[in-house]
Amino acid sequence: MAHSQPPQEGTQYDRREAMEAPSRDHYGFVKEDGSDRYYFVELPPNVVREREKKWLEVLSDWENWNQRKRHKVKQLCRKGIPSSLRHQVWMRLSGAERLMKNNVGVYKELVAAEGEKDNLECIKKDIPRTFADHEYFQTQQGRDNLYNVLKAVSIYKKDVGYASGMSFLAAVLLLNTPAEDSFWLMVTLLDSYLLEYFKVENSHAGLQVDAQVLEDLLLQHLPEVHRHLKLIHFDPLLICSEWFLCLFTRSLPWSCMLRIWDMFWAEGNRVKFRVALALLKLLFGKKRQRDKADGFYEVSQRLHHPTIFECHEDILIPESLKFHLMEEDIKRLWKKRREGLPVRTLPSRRATFCGATNRSDFNN
Repeated sequence: MAHSQPPQEGTQYDRREAMEAPSRDHYGFVKEDGSDRYYFVELPPNVVREREKKWLEVLSDWENWNQRKRHKVKQLCRKGIPSSLRHQVWMRLSGAERLMKNNVGVYKELVAAEGEKDNLECIKKDIPRTFADHEYFQTQQGRDNLYNVLKAVSIYKKDVGYASGMSFLAAVLLLNTPAEDSFWLMVTLLDSYLLEYFKVENSHAGLQVDAQVLEDLLLQHLPEVHRHLKLIHFDPLLICSEWFLCLFTRSLPWSCMLRIWDMFWAEGNRVKFRVALALLKLLFGKKRQRDKADGFYEVSQRLHHPTIFECHEDILIPESLKFHLMEEDIKRLWKKRREGLPVRTLPSRRATFCGATNRSDFNN
């Protein structure tokens, strides 16, 4: 299968601008010899064609499928959206396509506008830290597009501005969609799912609440894992700031992360809780695993460095679907926890939560 390139407006980026590297994975990241985290599941061509054919049928009659056959759309997303159609499907699922059509020319106006100085300075600092080992962001075009999308968001979403972590979300979108589409997807991502993580007022409140909701779900579904983390005083907030803030972009192999995003656009916030529970089960679900990770440091190491077995999409995704979480139950837990949220001191909203700058920094 040919190496995929991120779609861009106009011409493709010039690969000659990219830094030379010994080798790259299927997605364009620098690949270290002997590492198993760069795996790429290449489906048989006939399977790919059948899935593309099915999605083309869905896209051609989108309103009918989205309203009357939504459960089938979710099932298709769980199998993974073909890379050739991911851009179109994400735009439809999120509502970003409609938003963009209703706001023609707005993105270009925002890119040309003057942004708030502090936001722009933080964006400039974060760009070299964002997937620096990907060939696209080693080009001027890639860095410029990332800057423009984040600048436009910081102006358009005045209740958010800019906070670290947003650059990784925008980068994933840019590697799958053109810049203007990435902007509107980012807007819908914030408005529908992540606003409480990034907004200026009560910054990080959503992250604290999600940590408490995850603790509730752990107690309900994985009581022994919950007890183990309690014994070693491991705060679920540490898990959420690593996994949720950047939607697993810095924590899982790219192929697996894309499958999670495919599901996320179709099913919403319960996906991230399902995946978190599945990861914790795979890492600490057995007594021998908990015995081996018997301290704070050992647990942290396991969370930051899962094996390929524990984070492979064909293992993690089916495991996550075993947790039957209802969106209504999560909303109920969220409301309860939000109302009783204690005041906690957290790092600056412009601190970099997603500490590693390259995908090659993980699992070493």
